Amino acid sequence: QSIDEQPNITETDTPPAEPHQASPENAVQENVDYSEAFGGLNGCAVVFDPQEQVCRFYNKTLCETAVSPCSTFKIVSALMGLKYHVLENENSTMGYDGTQYGNAAWNQDLSLKDAFQSSCVWYFRKVIDQVGQERVKEELTALDYGNCNISEWAGSGINSGEELNGFWLASSLKISPYGQVRVLSDIFEGRTGFSPEHVKIVKNIMSADGGGIYGKTGTGTKGQAWFVGFSKSEEKRTYFAVYLEDTDNREQVSSKKAKEIALKIRVLLSDGKEKSRSRSLFQQLESAFIFDRPDFINLNSPYTGYSGDEKTYFVRSCLVRFDFRVGKDAPNIMIPHPLYKEKRKNIRITLFLHGGTKSLCYY
Repeated sequence: QSIDEQPNITETDTPPAEPHQASPENAVQENVDYSEAFGGLNGCAVVFDPQEQVCRFYNKTLCETAVSPCSTFKIVSALMGLKYHVLENENSTMGYDGTQYGNAAWNQDLSLKDAFQSSCVWYFRKVIDQVGQERVKEELTALDYGNCNISEWAGSGINSGEELNGFWLASSLKISPYGQVRVLSDIFEGRTGFSPEHVKIVKNIMSADGGGIYGKTGTGTKGQAWFVGFSKSEEKRTYFAVYLEDTDNREQVSSKKAKEIALKIRVLLSDGKEKSRSRSLFQQLESAFIFDRPDFINLNSPYTGYSGDEKTYFVRSCLVRFDFRVGKDAPNIMIPHPLYKEKRKNIRITLFLHGGTKSLCYY
């Protein structure tokens, strides 16, 4: 991409945010209404956008209530197993002992990938036992993972069989949906002690649908269900946690339902961004034209390259036409700037925003 007849324009990448800047703890908090996605079920959702630095809450009280992570804890379990070489890669097995389980998928010597995707409890019970209590406690403390309580190491006995119980299953360990999002963003934004190689392995086994959704489900026995993870679009990640807790409608509650809700929220977010894109760009340009001579414009919000319409605004006596292109073509903004009115010279700015955050300087 280039800017016609403007050889003195330079393109620079906006440097990545510092770790503390990309945390939901430092984000703007917004209460939102996702009731349409939940369809009458009691639950909550947290959605964190590191680039926009916004953390959105639906049913915020429940979002901040610590509950059992259930099988969503397998994300951290897998990372600990890899870090301490209990596991080496996504093909690592843990040795099936021949026990027949109600879930037929568990009745074999599973790989890490298969065990994760079938949510095999006995597999991860072995992983956790081999990592050991001391190391698990250290890792949870470093992550600030909920209450970090592993005192019921063997679990609460909610399932039959020792190998089907653990402190993460309706037992001592608890974490809020907001806490889940914070931990996930720390892990996948590179703010933990886990190596990039191990994080990549876990990311690969978290692939939920091949469409840029990465996550893990979890299910309780009294109307609880989880789906946590992140969606990825080009270089942008959006972290989420959906949690259901509805004893009155427990027959409708499942991890599959939680995942469906997360996907509906993703659509709602996309629709909202589509509708607000023109307004957002307009506001940023308006801010850029506060001074008599705007020598620098920083448009630091992501752009997907689609709107399909044209908008015309007057920005401080400066006519601005938004010409949005479809697909990967960058949009162009034609600005007949007042400073150049006598010369009848247009400044043409091409935005490079679909491959990451960019800035354009012009003189």
